[in-house]
Amino acid sequence: MRLGTLFIVYLLSTAAAISSPFAISAVDKKWRHMMPVNSEAALESAPELHPGQPQPSQQIPVCAEPLVAKDYYYDGGDFAVGTDPSNCGVFLSDFKVLHTTVGEDGILYLEGKSDGQNAIRVYTRTGELKWAVPIDEIENPLAVARDGTAYLMATLRSSSTLTAYNSDGTVRWRVQNDGEQFGGWIPPAIGPDGAIYVFSGVQQSTLPACRRLCPALLAITPQGQERWRVRVPRRPKNVLVDADGRVLVNVPSGNLIAFDPQGHQLWSFNSEDKFGSGGVAVAADGTIYFASRFLYALDRNGKTNWVFKPETSYTEGEDFQVDPVIAEDGTLYAFSRHHELFAVTPGGRKKWVVSDLPPGLEGVELSSKGILRTPSAWFSVSSGLATHGWPSANRDARNSRSQEAP
Repeated sequence: MRLGTLFIVYLLSTAAAISSPFAISAVDKKWRHMMPVNSEAALESAPELHPGQPQPSQQIPVCAEPLVAKDYYYDGGDFAVGTDPSNCGVFLSDFKVLHTTVGEDGILYLEGKSDGQNAIRVYTRTGELKWAVPIDEIENPLAVARDGTAYLMATLRSSSTLTAYNSDGTVRWRVQNDGEQFGGWIPPAIGPDGAIYVFSGVQQSTLPACRRLCPALLAITPQGQERWRVRVPRRPKNVLVDADGRVLVNVPSGNLIAFDPQGHQLWSFNSEDKFGSGGVAVAADGTIYFASRFLYALDRNGKTNWVFKPETSYTEGEDFQVDPVIAEDGTLYAFSRHHELFAVTPGGRKKWVVSDLPPGLEGVELSSKGILRTPSAWFSVSSGLATHGWPSANRDARNSRSQEAP
């Protein structure tokens, strides 16, 4: 028995000695997976920080010469993509502009107030008034389709209306829903086939299986007919459409859901961020960048390519709550809740970071000429805004929330 016991002890100790390197390796791999991927030093130095804004504040100008999309339009003194407005003339001193949309033909759509009345005014690129109509409420910017149709959502009390305006300002159709609330600060998205995607809160009487409100995503045809509706967990922060017509729904609490153009759910991604609202950008190759507690790169099937985890996510509860921005060279710019600006390579490595930026409203914008702006400072970077995909809201001059092919 003594020999047998010693033999068993010998076998166990030998097995432990043999297996321990593998066990240590497995633990090490798991630990490395849990560690922040950006704990390495930055690949390069950050560009020079310039406090303030890259150009003086001014009212809305419009240029006479042919220009590209929104490059030389400025929204209420705020920065839109572009640099030099020196050839532009200021106008509309009687109109307080709240939202700006620019059509593909350079037509300027303005929503604002004059003498207490809400209105839409539409101008040519030379500043000539095309048409104007009064509206009840201003919640969202117009979304303009490629054919010049403008879509406006408005909510009054318990009734919501989606209105389609022709290019001459006449009403093509209205979809009105009593007891249903379209959007409410969530602009419509326009798909490559012209379908309009809107969010709706539906009363229990409409869908008896729901308690109180049933959040839903609706697809409306260009003719104003409901094509389909699907349930979503709660009111989305944003709705986008990629080049393949897939509808990406950013639902607060770290969820991103993809539907096909027929309303079938393709996949759902959960970042396990219980409190954040997140942000989305789509690269030309279909990579989806989802900003939440961490920064995620997802492939077309919703699978994770990489995760960028700032060290401050663990020490200070850092996270990303706004849309990231994609540059033409693939660099991803993400602005964090604690006012850190990260430049991340397409492979998920930390290119550079700027910490302790002055406080300001969240968000980052990039011009076509490489001016990167945060709310309180700006930088000159080597590559301008990407020209394909849905790289940033500030490239989406038509406010279509769509990655339609040029």
